[in-house]
Amino acid sequence: MALFDVRLDDRPARLVVRTDEQPLPEPVSSSGDSLFRCETRLFRHELLLYPDDGRPQRRDLLIETLPDGLPFGDFIRLHANLKGRRTVRRLLQHLPPLADRLTDAVHSPLRIDSRTLLVTATDSTPVLSGCDYLPSRTDEPPAVALLRLALLTHAVMCEPDLFPCLHGTKLRQAAGLLQALRLQGEFSRIEPLADAAALLSAASPDATAARVLLDAIVSLHFAPMPLLVGLLDDGTDTAAPTPRATAAAADEDRSLLIDFAACDEVCPRADTLIRYRQARRWGFADRHGHPLGRQTFLLAGDFYEGRAAVLTETGWGLLRRDGTYALPPDREQLEWYGPDNVATAARDGLWHLFDRCGRQLTETGADWMGEPSEGRILFRRGSRFGFIGLDGRPVTPLRFDEAYSFRNGQAWVRIQGDSFRIDPDGHRIG
Repeated sequence: MALFDVRLDDRPARLVVRTDEQPLPEPVSSSGDSLFRCETRLFRHELLLYPDDGRPQRRDLLIETLPDGLPFGDFIRLHANLKGRRTVRRLLQHLPPLADRLTDAVHSPLRIDSRTLLVTATDSTPVLSGCDYLPSRTDEPPAVALLRLALLTHAVMCEPDLFPCLHGTKLRQAAGLLQALRLQGEFSRIEPLADAAALLSAASPDATAARVLLDAIVSLHFAPMPLLVGLLDDGTDTAAPTPRATAAAADEDRSLLIDFAACDEVCPRADTLIRYRQARRWGFADRHGHPLGRQTFLLAGDFYEGRAAVLTETGWGLLRRDGTYALPPDREQLEWYGPDNVATAARDGLWHLFDRCGRQLTETGADWMGEPSEGRILFRRGSRFGFIGLDGRPVTPLRFDEAYSFRNGQAWVRIQGDSFRIDPDGHRIG
């Protein structure tokens, strides 16, 4: 079927055209029994099509009369700013009761997305006056569809540049977006955000769990999501430049290209970038030799997950793949653990744990920190050892005289000459 937005008698309407052999759905009236369905009228043999074989075919044409209002996605676009947040929050509060009404409806499940729900404003109060744009969608419970809509709306209100994801133009990146939202929720310690993204990533999301999470998502405050933006930037391919632009860029940057044959050391490519050394300075470039900015470093590690540890004249920093810093280069020491998306860094003799965006995760500094092992990090303060998780929270008290990192689900520790093993939660084994 093909759908076309039109205006009929100065009112919004939708034309539904059958383009295959499947029959059109039966027309519905605008009675109260057909929840969120608009009145439709069916006209037989009104459209003449000429397929590839040249034989004309007549197709049914259905006209669906819509209520006045904006599609949900367009409404969000107009209010995706600081002034519009209160209005969008009021709108989101309508979604949980709508999920209950649609679940209890006797007719077939509706197709629910940012185009099928219409929004009208009465006395500056947004109201859902939505309807079912045909064809109906029967493969997803209303609570799941509305949870997805609420989650994407929350992401857009936090980061307006993500609006195309709400409008469906980046569905091929849906899996990556949900994974990024889950990681953002975990790092921000926002359980509903992480749980909703994880639930929607499942093959068949549970409708009951979705309904519970819907209440939580629509109540969340809008706040910046730097981790989410970083994850999506690191995993998004840029559009291919035009031949003219490519030629112009090549002519302009030809003198700046790195000649790998003339370098003293060239490392294998890591995370799309090559680390090289010329004399005593390290730098990064892509495989064509285009350098990552003009800066070079005293020392540098390979990029992993869009980050690399580098040493400048002012100290160690955590470099992003765009040449800016997630952690400014003012640390005495720094280690980047890409597989775990955390970094340990020391300043003024105290070590702290940071996420990939440079946010400090630990409240109290340590005299020393080990590398992550099985989701735990060994640290020392004074003469005592303890363990923290990758979120910076303590896992065990700072009580061991000696301790070693976790291996195969256990770690050796010693207290006053008594050596024993503990599990990842800090409980004694045996």
